[in-house]
Amino acid sequence: MKSINGVIMNKFIKYGLLNIFLSCIVALIGYSIFFQIHKKEVASSVNQKINMHAKQVETFITDVVSSINSISTMAYYEKDNKKINDNMAQIKQSDPRIINLYVLNEDAIAVNSSSELMLNKKVESLAFFYQYADVNLVSISKVRKNLLNEGVVYISKPIVNAKNKVFVVAEIDINTIGTVIDTIEKNSNITIKDLDGSKIFESRDQLPYIYSKSLIFQKAPWSLTISSGSDTKMTAIQESFALFIISFIIITIIQALYFYIQEKNRTLQMIDDINKQKKEMIGLMAANTAHEIKNPLTSVIGFIDIIQMKYDDNHQNPHFDIVKGELKRINNIVGQFLLLGKPTKVESEVHNIVDIIKEVVQLLQYEFDYSRIKLIIKYDDNDIFVDIPEDQFTQVMINILQNAKDAMHSNRIGIIEMVVGKDRENAFISIKDNGIGMDAKSLHQLFDPFFTTKDNGTGLGMSVTKGIIEASHGQIHVNSQVNIGTKIFITFPLASPNNYEI
Repeated sequence: MKSINGVIMNKFIKYGLLNIFLSCIVALIGYSIFFQIHKKEVASSVNQKINMHAKQVETFITDVVSSINSISTMAYYEKDNKKINDNMAQIKQSDPRIINLYVLNEDAIAVNSSSELMLNKKVESLAFFYQYADVNLVSISKVRKNLLNEGVVYISKPIVNAKNKVFVVAEIDINTIGTVIDTIEKNSNITIKDLDGSKIFESRDQLPYIYSKSLIFQKAPWSLTISSGSDTKMTAIQESFALFIISFIIITIIQALYFYIQEKNRTLQMIDDINKQKKEMIGLMAANTAHEIKNPLTSVIGFIDIIQMKYDDNHQNPHFDIVKGELKRINNIVGQFLLLGKPTKVESEVHNIVDIIKEVVQLLQYEFDYSRIKLIIKYDDNDIFVDIPEDQFTQVMINILQNAKDAMHSNRIGIIEMVVGKDRENAFISIKDNGIGMDAKSLHQLFDPFFTTKDNGTGLGMSVTKGIIEASHGQIHVNSQVNIGTKIFITFPLASPNNYEI
């Protein structure tokens, strides 16, 4: 018992490890696929987001430029500085990214400002603004620190021919621009750089990423980079682990089904072997018993003939014929028992089965006519030679045709169709009837010794028939449906032409 348990446990461990190995392979393949899928999704998402944020920033710059143009026009024509300051303050309050708006004189002093604190204060040197100046065009400076040590850029435009007013300047908080994007894209890294590569803004907490995309603004000398995909690997790992579990379960189920089917087939094969051995034993016992009966039975038949010749030479007493008839019937049954035991040929006998079948049909024709059974026979060839004893083949045909006759409905005309032919290697006989047919259970037991569906049958006919056919290297196949009929198909190897003459 311990040895058996050890074998079972070793087998369980072996196939368990195999299942884990196969599931790991599936999971690794799944991880690679999932990772690539999510990477493409991240790339698509980043591409959409960077275009969206670039458009928003450029829209903001366009709005600032529009405000500068408006202030420039107002500064040129408007004499009331308070109105100019109020207008600038209103523009500043509309967007937190604008720190201040200025109108500078030739000394770079703020003569107008959105913030009263910055009035009359110097913002930058005039030379600073002139290096970016382009008449009638708006210019954007590089990033620098303002008076409050904030990282800013200046968007400026010169005012032409305005008395004491040289530039309109917007002071922009570059950190606020970056922070707005960074707040929206919490799971991504945001970087804004000058065109010379200097970082203007960078996310405080740098996350690992699998995809990065950069874009240069059209209306500002900056580039925006978004890097994302920090959780992609973990997501792919989680999905591949789920795939591992599912694969392990499926492989285990398939393996269990395989072992179940294998064990079931092994059991069926064992049962089949036992049944074969049982049939062989029954056949052997039947043959031995029949042999012991046949010898004294022959003597009894002989003695009955002697007694009849002595006491009833003129056959006036019918009892002698009755006794002899019953003894012959017993003798036939005993003969079937002998065939059941070992229906083998003593020597090679090649016969034309067409001739034998015609003789059998002629022998049974009266019974068919009496039972209102129509027999239709088609011979594809008149010379079909098979190596089989004549008496045994005759027995096969009689058994099958008698069974077909006995299976007919009593309330309708029976039809038996038989085709006899050959191909390159085999002779074949097809017999089809329109009788009562058999169910699946009866069909399965058809060739079992002593199985019969007749009230007075011995159950030996089809078992002997199958034995004779297989002893001559032939095969028999039976299909049947209840109330439709039965079809029997028999094949034999054709005899070598060297063994017969036509």
